[in-house]
Amino acid sequence: MKFSDTNKITETCHNSKESVFDTGESKGIKYSINVETYDSMLLQNEVDSAITKFEAEIAKSKEFLDARTALAELRKKHLG
Repeated sequence: MKFSDTNKITETCHNSKESVFDTGESKGIKYSINVETYDSMLLQNEVDSAITKFEAEIAKSKEFLDARTALAELRKKHLG
């Protein structure tokens, strides 16, 4: 694929849902990405950041609950 063949690059990005790196025959590198793929990457980054933040908060609090015990207590309290 030629460096200047933007239609082919766009089509490849859209059909494959993958990024395209085109080093071409020049010194520059062209990077193209499908919008849906980019949005998905942004969402994944937000999720990863939220998880990292939550893990840090948990580590600071040093208060851990056993999930089975907590759920059993909630069931008993709300369902009798």
